[in-house]
Amino acid sequence: ADVAADQPQDRLAPSAKTLTLDLGKGVTMELVLIPAGKFMMGSPDTEKDREADEGPQREVTISNSFYMGIYEVTQEQYEAVTGSNPSGYKGATRPVDNVTWDNSVDFCNKATERTGTLVRLPTEAEWEYACRAGTTTKFAFGNNDSLFDEFGWCDRNSGGHTHPVGEKKPNLFGLFD
Repeated sequence: ADVAADQPQDRLAPSAKTLTLDLGKGVTMELVLIPAGKFMMGSPDTEKDREADEGPQREVTISNSFYMGIYEVTQEQYEAVTGSNPSGYKGATRPVDNVTWDNSVDFCNKATERTGTLVRLPTEAEWEYACRAGTTTKFAFGNNDSLFDEFGWCDRNSGGHTHPVGEKKPNLFGLFD
């Protein structure tokens, strides 16, 4: 699960480019500021390998900046907050897996209570905006499929299991994986 965080309502705009949340038990979560802006959500009809649910393409405005975890939630972070680790591929720095949407919301609610900062799941638009990082290409790193292995895990390069977060290159907003 990827998470987003908002500053308390009495602050009009976040001022720091990064935010570190103390999740307890010596575990932290690093977030980066994602600026407000506009982008084209979805992919164009002409994009190679486009799926039907990736459109129609439309302009979306992200009105407020927000913080986004620079990595997927790790097993160590999830366990520090919830007290459990349901993951099939164990490893403290691997992304938590085998969680439902409800489990993810529960994690966010508990993290909010623990940190005093609103932790929530990003909206679909926020997630895509953050992933695209201001680009208009098929991937945040361009259109060249051969570069994918430098930026992300997939069936062809993962060996069929998860990997520790942050082993690949980040996008232009500083988000990994």
